Amino acid sequence: MNSVLATPINIGRLRVKNRIIMPAMNGNLPNENGAVTERFLRYIQRRAAGGVGLIILEGSRVAENVRNFSCQLNISEDKYISGLAEVVDVVHHYNCKIGIQLQHAGSEAGYGPKVSSSRVDPLEEDVHELTPEEINGVVQLFGQGARRAQMAGFDIIEIQSGHGYLVHQFLSPRLNKRRDQYGGSLENRAEFLFEIIESIRSRVGSDFPIIVRFSATDYFENGFGLDDGERLAHMVEECGIACVSVSAGYGRSAVWMISPTMFHEAPLIDLAKRIKKKVAIPVIVANKLTPAIATEIVEKGEADLVAFGRGMVADPDLPVKIIENRIEKIRPCIACNFCVQSSGILQRKLRCSVNVFSGNETVFPSGQSSTKKWVVVVGGGAAGMEAARVAAQRGHRVSLYEQSSQLGGQLCLAEKLPGKRRIGQYREWLIRQLTHSKVDIHLSTPIDPEALRLLRPDVIILATGAIPSVPKISGLEFGGRIMTAWDALQEKCVVGENMVIIGGGMKACEVALHMAMSGDFELNFGPVRDSDLDWPRLSYEVLRGGKRREVTIVEELDELAGGALPFYKEVLMAYLEAAGVKYYTQTTVSKITKNEVYLKKKSTTASLTFDTLLIACGVRPNTDITREQLADVTSEIYVVGDRRKPGKIEDAVHDGAWISAFL
Repeated sequence: MNSVLATPINIGRLRVKNRIIMPAMNGNLPNENGAVTERFLRYIQRRAAGGVGLIILEGSRVAENVRNFSCQLNISEDKYISGLAEVVDVVHHYNCKIGIQLQHAGSEAGYGPKVSSSRVDPLEEDVHELTPEEINGVVQLFGQGARRAQMAGFDIIEIQSGHGYLVHQFLSPRLNKRRDQYGGSLENRAEFLFEIIESIRSRVGSDFPIIVRFSATDYFENGFGLDDGERLAHMVEECGIACVSVSAGYGRSAVWMISPTMFHEAPLIDLAKRIKKKVAIPVIVANKLTPAIATEIVEKGEADLVAFGRGMVADPDLPVKIIENRIEKIRPCIACNFCVQSSGILQRKLRCSVNVFSGNETVFPSGQSSTKKWVVVVGGGAAGMEAARVAAQRGHRVSLYEQSSQLGGQLCLAEKLPGKRRIGQYREWLIRQLTHSKVDIHLSTPIDPEALRLLRPDVIILATGAIPSVPKISGLEFGGRIMTAWDALQEKCVVGENMVIIGGGMKACEVALHMAMSGDFELNFGPVRDSDLDWPRLSYEVLRGGKRREVTIVEELDELAGGALPFYKEVLMAYLEAAGVKYYTQTTVSKITKNEVYLKKKSTTASLTFDTLLIACGVRPNTDITREQLADVTSEIYVVGDRRKPGKIEDAVHDGAWISAFL
């Protein structure tokens, strides 16, 4: 209990019990009108129960007809107050404070009219430049939303002023080309924000605490720079704002806002330190923090509060575990951004790769099963371990059989790849959970239908995973320097200095990067280059590391890393470029000889020499054991993970959890 993160802090008149907050993070859990649902209420309640000091509810639309999520929280009319008040009451029960973020999406709206400070791109015919009268109308919407928040009982209000939404569209000189009192100097570009602050104060009182969340820099050339961010922080402090919340980026530079796994830890801390030096009010910092880094930040006075968004999606008890120094109990967020993809890009309900219960608090049964069973899990990968863990939590006797000498399956391969250290931490967490739950683990123990027939368990869960897919190519024979990507990662074979990889999916690209670069390899990312108009990209410089192999990828589709989340793909492609990885797309391999591959792209042919050839063309289910072979053992046979359908880590984990949760 001696953690600095356990110490209370004042935000204006508001006393917060510790330094950990859950920041605004949309999850599509309200209904289509934006009203509070039971599912949303229980999701927030579960986070409040985990010991967090302050929760900021997700960006809530102040305009009824403008939203950027299909089910975005709504505060545009009085009819939404009662539902919000219920959330407030539930959170206060846990001695947790609660705020709400007020937001107008502007031209980022996915639903409703798109408006902005300016129509920067003449081709954006659907974006309307607000008139001064319309600006005043939006200002009043923020004030009215604040009044409703106060009526619902919220302790604090946050104004979303970053991330490319409407207020940011006024602040950024890249987006704001106005020639009136709202354009030009920073003071003019900030006028919209200050009018919003005044509108809020006129309705809730001068001492009601307000947070301004903003992108300290948007990481665009000719955009809102850090000097602007420092000045803005000082300006809002002078006008009485209680706290600033530091973020960064938007759009093409969103990797700074929701940094993916390959991005370095705590990427915003340098920005927060600069802002902290300019203000005396509390400063909040977020984005890919770890408990150790968060503690150090507060100890050094680099920021006053630390926000765990994705971390608290993965483990709602993260705050109390940090404060009680039970770090090893924390279910690690792997920074895969599946939560962002599910609710933000796919417009589905919030989902977490490593925590199927997150956002599903009303869906799964609680407590132990009334009927205890003996569950045998065949396979110790992600799906099998999660199935065993959840089955044990439900009170069942669980035995897990894994033919290799270690648990993890493909997780053991993934954690070797650049930036995937958190996957290794998650695998270790699963193993600790299985040990704590007294799951009977059998390593180096292949099991076949006859062995299962002798055991005769009540339930069999087949989680035997997948095996590499092998394309039909003339001359392809494994051995020597021709191997699967799995073999290379497991160091079963010696690899040379001139490698060709057949396959260019996301995992193949990660393998290519691993093979091309030296161990300690890091890039320092800079602003998006507007000069590259067709495809603005993050700029970078190589800080550490160097190339160790020549690597070339051959992919038959139009692009590499198809299906990868844009935030992650942006960083992955930059690393591939920096490591000197070459690639061919829309290209097939027609023939392989001892040290040469023959390529075909439309009517053009070519060849590449190699001393190592990797096959990375995905996987197919391992069907060594089938349902039919076990029909006389038990009627309860389930197939999960890649054994059912090859997918990503979230598919495997969710498969395992869903089956076991209802046993």
